[in-house]
Amino acid sequence: MELRQPLRQSPSPAGRPSLPALLWVAQIVIITGVAAVVLLSWTQAPRAGGGSGGGGAETERLRGLAAKLKTAGLSAEAEQVYSALFAQSALEPAVRAQVAFSIGEMLLEGGEVGRALRWFYEADSLGPPQELGSQVGARIVQCLEQLGRVHAAQAALKRHTALGETVPTDASAAAPAGKPDDPVVAEVGDRKVYQSDLMQALDDLGPYAGKELEGEEGLGRFLQKYVADDLLYRKAQRLQLDRDPDVVRKVAMVERQLVVSKLIDKELIAKIAIDDSDVRTYFEANKARYAPAAADGKTPPPPPKFEDVAARVRQDYRQGKLEQGYRAMIDETLSAEEVHLFPERLRRDPTAAK
Repeated sequence: MELRQPLRQSPSPAGRPSLPALLWVAQIVIITGVAAVVLLSWTQAPRAGGGSGGGGAETERLRGLAAKLKTAGLSAEAEQVYSALFAQSALEPAVRAQVAFSIGEMLLEGGEVGRALRWFYEADSLGPPQELGSQVGARIVQCLEQLGRVHAAQAALKRHTALGETVPTDASAAAPAGKPDDPVVAEVGDRKVYQSDLMQALDDLGPYAGKELEGEEGLGRFLQKYVADDLLYRKAQRLQLDRDPDVVRKVAMVERQLVVSKLIDKELIAKIAIDDSDVRTYFEANKARYAPAAADGKTPPPPPKFEDVAARVRQDYRQGKLEQGYRAMIDETLSAEEVHLFPERLRRDPTAAK
C-alpha cells in the first residue's frame, strides 16, 4: 500500500485570503445586513393604532394612565408620565399642547401657580387650536393675576383677545355706541360706561336703594362703586372664581328665584284685576285695621273714612289677592305632579342624631 501525505491547499498569493475565508466573511456580511434592514424597518414602521403623528395607541394609553394617576391623587406620578409623553418629539404640536395644558391644570389645582404658568406658556408656544387656545389664554391670565403680575396679566389678556380668543371679560365690554341723550359717564380702558348702564343698575337695586342715591353726589358715589365692582368682577373671572362650586350653587339659586318671580309676574300679577267695589267691601270688613290711634291713648278714635285710607286699603287688598293666587298656584302645581312631602322628617339640626 502506497502511503501518501494528505492533500494540502496551496497557499494563496501573498495578501489574499483563501476562498473559505472569503465565504465566511460574505456570510457574516449578509447576516448583518439582513438584521440591519429588519431593525430599520421595525423602528420606522407605524405603531399599531396610529401613525407617527403622536395619536397612536401608546400615546392614548399614556394619557389615560396619567389621568388615572391624577384622579387617584398621585399628582407627582401623573406629572412624570405627562412629562415623558411631552418629551416625545414625534408627537404632533396639537397633542403636545394638550399634554402641556393638562400638566398646567394639574399643577394649578395643586397651588403651584409658577410651575403651572410655565406649562401654559409651553402650550401657548405650540400654537394650539383656537378652542384650546382660549383656555390656555384664560389660564395664563389667571396665573399672572395670582402671582400679582397685574400688568403682565392685562398684556396677556389683550394679546389673546387680539387673536380672536374668548378670554373671560365683562359682558359690558361690547356695549353699543351711545346716543346723544345717553352720554358716556366713565371710561375703563377701551370700554365705555353709558348713563343708561348706570340707570339700569340703579333700577335693579329697587326703589328704596335708589332713594339713598338721589342727587349728583349720590350718583357720583354709585358710579365709582359701579366701575370698581366691574373691575373686581373681571379680576374674579380671570381667577376662575366664577367657577367656584359655592358660587355656582348660589348663582343657580338666585337664578331660580328670578325665573320663578318672572313666572309669577306673568301668570299671576299681570292678570290680577282690582274692582273698586271689592276694595270698598274689603275696607268695610276690616275697618278696625285702618282706625287711627287715639291721641291720648284713652279716647276712642273716630271711625276711619274710606277716602282717607283708600290707597292703603287698595294696596292691602291687592296683596291679599296676590297671596291667595300664589297659594292656589302652588297647590295646582303640586297636584299636577306625583309629589310626596315628609315634613315630619325635618330636624332643626340636620347633623343631630335621630
